[in-house]
Amino acid sequence: MKILHISVSDKIGGAAIAAFRLNRAMLAAGWNSKLLVLYKRSIDEDVISVTKYKTKAFYYVGRAINYLLNKYVLKPIYMYSSALWGIRVCHRQELQEADIIYVHWINNDFLSIKELKRILCTNKKVIFFMHDMWTITGGCHYSFDCDKYKIKCQNCLYLRGHVVDMALYVFKKKYKLLTPCQNLFFVTPSTWLGDCVKQSALFGNKKIKIIPNIIDTHIFKSIDQGVARSLLGLPMEKKLILFGADAGTANPYKGWSYLKEALIKVQMTNVEIVVFGNKLPKEEEKEISYVVHSVGRLNDEYSLSLLYNAVDLFITPSLADNFPNTILEALACSTPVVAFNTGGIPDLVRHKVTGYLAEYKSSISLAQGIEWVLAHLTDDAFIDSMKEYTKNYLSEKKVLDKHKVFIEEILSSNE
Repeated sequence: MKILHISVSDKIGGAAIAAFRLNRAMLAAGWNSKLLVLYKRSIDEDVISVTKYKTKAFYYVGRAINYLLNKYVLKPIYMYSSALWGIRVCHRQELQEADIIYVHWINNDFLSIKELKRILCTNKKVIFFMHDMWTITGGCHYSFDCDKYKIKCQNCLYLRGHVVDMALYVFKKKYKLLTPCQNLFFVTPSTWLGDCVKQSALFGNKKIKIIPNIIDTHIFKSIDQGVARSLLGLPMEKKLILFGADAGTANPYKGWSYLKEALIKVQMTNVEIVVFGNKLPKEEEKEISYVVHSVGRLNDEYSLSLLYNAVDLFITPSLADNFPNTILEALACSTPVVAFNTGGIPDLVRHKVTGYLAEYKSSISLAQGIEWVLAHLTDDAFIDSMKEYTKNYLSEKKVLDKHKVFIEEILSSNE
């Protein structure tokens, strides 16, 4: 059995990393698996890049057109992809030889809706591995409070008003080209997103499986905190809170304003902040009145694992998220997490078991979560329950077994 994963990249973005890890895990288990990408950053031989100059040139023309479209159509704080342009991949040998095709995150004008239709017309079994809501909407990646995708996307709240209703146009295109296909199946890593698919007007009748993202627990695992802090040059005696600030303070999805308010409300001393990714702006540091340690961008998984082990708590105040790799990584290192109760986060952050689920958009609840976790770091029952849960839930073998069972169901079906 030959498997082909398709993703815009192998390393750029959380969805790309999830696709790369799944492909690598399948290879390690002896599966025949490859990953086809537009942008390749790894050196893995089983990751194939679309490198032809003509193909790339066509892609950049599409990017330029979409840039102009988004500049005048999209409200800048939201993420929207029309997928009206893209490049051709259905003719590639890797795709023609595959028995199962996993389609991951293919936006940023990598694949168009028409190209997805062409792939489905090969009669291959296609699994859309959803990393956000784009597949079931008129183009937005997270609908927040809008539930039009359950009936018909139109007059999108996140688009500027224009003569052409872009959301309705894209929604109809998906409905016409993709919905009738009987060889299309779905995997989502979170229960929340699975429920969204089941309620969607586009694909509510399709076969769907909830399978968590995979992680290499040989890399992301618990090690001595003192050793990790020593190697990273972090203080030994402080309570350290980790926050990822990769565009975090400017990105409305990341909830920085709520975290900033929460940190001001935290009634604990001896606490310092560790930031990875981008540095916090100086004015933001002054507003929270904490010592901030910036470790910059960590581009390898071993350094990331070291960082999660060095801190006492990882906090992610995202306002919209599916199944964050950062939470997965932290928990695999036995580091508790505080996050808002939204999206697919509750599948990972079990309240007072693997961390603390704060009330959505409540900085007070977020502060209470930080205080609760820091106060229970020496609680054996809490630590043991967290380790037991993550051990059972994050097992690489169990995740691969779920994919195997689903693939066997698909191949044996008459669809």
